[in-house]
Amino acid sequence: DRKDYVNAKLAYTECVMRDHQYANAYLNMGWLLLQQDSLEKAKHQFDLVAKIDPTNAEAYYNRGLCNEWLHNRQDAINDYKQALVFSTDYKEAREGLKRLGSK
Repeated sequence: DRKDYVNAKLAYTECVMRDHQYANAYLNMGWLLLQQDSLEKAKHQFDLVAKIDPTNAEAYYNRGLCNEWLHNRQDAINDYKQALVFSTDYKEAREGLKRLGSK
């Protein structure tokens, strides 16, 4: 919230060093990287979340967003659909599918 990305990334890195399975640290780090236009790095963080917590709809949605912005249309569609598997009312994932012309 403070836009202090450097210290926030340090804090999330510290969290991960203590607990490699702490999915929220990877998710938040990915979100920070997304704000800084580090799409490939953000996507990697969301990949890690999906591996640690395979039912995390946010991981799939955010990875889908990265894929969409990277022009990986089919990967984005697949991720948005997967987000909806785990959270059927995920409005943003539905909107992502609409943007990409998919149902």
